[in-house]
Amino acid sequence: MLYTPNEASTVDYVLVSESILNQILYMRICNFIPALSNCHCLLEWSLSAKYCLKTDCDSVKTHKMSPGFIWSDDSLALFQDALFTAEIQQRLDEFLKLEPIDSQNAIDSASLELTDIIITAADISLKRRKAQTGKGVKHQKWFDCNLAYLRKKTI
Repeated sequence: MLYTPNEASTVDYVLVSESILNQILYMRICNFIPALSNCHCLLEWSLSAKYCLKTDCDSVKTHKMSPGFIWSDDSLALFQDALFTAEIQQRLDEFLKLEPIDSQNAIDSASLELTDIIITAADISLKRRKAQTGKGVKHQKWFDCNLAYLRKKTI
């Protein structure tokens, strides 16, 4: 319990799930800094995290980053309609009937399947951004193959 310059007591704490309590490495209540708050102190804490090296994660299939959908005012209704199509409903029903998810491989597989269902619904209902065309460097007419070769040779 700390007493601030306002002569009020304040309790500063971090809330975490009981299941990760043993992963908290340390917690510290820093000195009171009036510029940050009029009654709270900065909390500093560290949490142990599990990670895998790239070689350990190569077997996990993932989707490419952002498929580039365009979201507009009517996109919400269109996406909801797509979720109610027969194809998506069938896939969702199959997804809900999966065996219990009790291993890392089952989690990876379920995550991949759910992501694929969502992307399929988005494909049905949303427009995609047009791919950027590779605008190559346009050389002057005098910059021909011979000059390019000579330039590479000197660099």
